Amino acid sequence: MQKVAEATIPLTALGITITPGEPIPLITLTPDLAGIIQNSTILRDEVVNTGYVPATINVLGIPTPVTVSLPFQQHTPCPGACPEDTLTEAPLEVESIIIQPIPLAVVGGTVGVASALFKVILRTTITVTRPMVAKANQEDLSDLCDVNQHRCDNNAPRTIQFPLTGATPPGPTP
Repeated sequence: MQKVAEATIPLTALGITITPGEPIPLITLTPDLAGIIQNSTILRDEVVNTGYVPATINVLGIPTPVTVSLPFQQHTPCPGACPEDTLTEAPLEVESIIIQPIPLAVVGGTVGVASALFKVILRTTITVTRPMVAKANQEDLSDLCDVNQHRCDNNAPRTIQFPLTGATPPGPTP
């Protein structure tokens, strides 16, 4: 599956001021893979991943004082998944980095650019599992059944609040 982290940043925030028709200087984005914050939860029939990718931006090879956090949110269909299932995710890998100038206006046929869209496309694999039980010495898997047969029965909306740091949320208050 892919996760797309993105944000639009004004060029002036990067110390870039250009006139209409002037080319944009070389801008590079370096994601901090070790600093990625992500949270995941399983809803009925889907997995929701949210988080952000911290990154630094260079202009003409010179670091800017700007550190960005590119947010992402991904909903992945997973038929049969339920909130009590277990989610495992492989480490994230950067598949692509895209920097796209965004035109502000066209004046006399000349395009003026005021901002840029920064994207980091990440790739990973997710696996959803659940505890199952079977008879001892069973030769095939035809008699498997869920440990909790009612894990998907709660149709009430769920409120999920992820921690800012990406740490595991505390358990329920006694």
